[in-house]
Amino acid sequence: MDQRYKTLHTYEYRYEAESLNAINGASQLRNGPKGSCTVSVEVPQSCSYIVRTTGCSLSEVVDMDTEGNPVFAPAATSDAFAAEMEKYPLKVVVEGVYDVKLYPEEGETITILNIKRGIISALAVPLLEEDKNKNMPTIHGKCKTQSTVNAREDIATDISLNRDLSRCDKFVPLRDHTSPLALISGMHYPLAQLVRSSQACNYKFDNADKHMTSGSCIENHILIPFSHNGEHGITNVGKQELTLVQVSPSNERVFDHSKVFTWTLEDKSAIQDKDAGLNLLRELASLPETDGEKRAHLFHVLVSMVRGMKTETLSPAIPEALEVSSALTYQVLAQCGTPECSSAIMQIFRTFDTSSLEVDAGVFAMGLVSNPSALLINDMLEMAKYKPASPSCTP
Repeated sequence: MDQRYKTLHTYEYRYEAESLNAINGASQLRNGPKGSCTVSVEVPQSCSYIVRTTGCSLSEVVDMDTEGNPVFAPAATSDAFAAEMEKYPLKVVVEGVYDVKLYPEEGETITILNIKRGIISALAVPLLEEDKNKNMPTIHGKCKTQSTVNAREDIATDISLNRDLSRCDKFVPLRDHTSPLALISGMHYPLAQLVRSSQACNYKFDNADKHMTSGSCIENHILIPFSHNGEHGITNVGKQELTLVQVSPSNERVFDHSKVFTWTLEDKSAIQDKDAGLNLLRELASLPETDGEKRAHLFHVLVSMVRGMKTETLSPAIPEALEVSSALTYQVLAQCGTPECSSAIMQIFRTFDTSSLEVDAGVFAMGLVSNPSALLINDMLEMAKYKPASPSCTP
């Protein structure tokens, strides 16, 4: 990367990506989004990059033409998408050949960060080595990659990479919070194995300066159950394209960053406004029992909002929420599943009578949670101080 992107330079690319779903063999219809952005990569220091995405747009399939090609039209959320993409720069550090670390701003959402992650993966093409069939770390895990040099001058100026993404090792799918009451959970990895995926990429490089002038990747995914001959069935085709627009000098030498991003990072970038959650709870509590459809929608929105709250936002809201509706508050926290919600449940337990059997049963159940968070462990220890004689709280 330090050979391809020189210090005190800015590299500007035009980026386009699309993700189209179809049922091959049954219909010619396609549906899905397409996005485009101007991507600038500023290099203030060696192997340190500031990536900005501006001038973005979002469209979606609205029709098919006579030749079977999708027809796109601007999506209703295009302006909001552009604003979110442009709002924060993303800082990137590359250590060694493969170790890429992302340093997002505090307010960046997981959705936008995942889109930018795809852009970074397209830019961070590793140098070719002698081994033409080697394992390379990717966002899909460690994947065996077949590389082919199509053209060479002083360096390889045109290369192709092919991967069977279904056979990548150490694949860790992004997990979201789900209800701890769910009868079936933890299916992220097993479900991922029901999809067969492949990737084909082509990259071109400037012979003199070694930076990438263009790059394109196509990923093909097919759901194995109900498929036929590995190509007919429920499919998704994803495409990414990067085209160099210009290279210009840059005088920016400052590169400050805070926490590193890991792909298990929880999305706590939602607006931290307890009053918004309390107002939604009041609206839900005031709805008549007969308005079931609206109740279900508001409850879903409320749970999603609470999942995004940090402890310092959620904890002060609990006493007011219990005054509005203790029954709804218990339901929301039970469905939430985040460490912050578990901590709020323990907070409520500490307001009960110390001899309450319900507290003992609740704390015992919380102690059975697999892979407990550091926050939950701390709360269990605090509860042990609160009820030192209770067998369910004995460490």
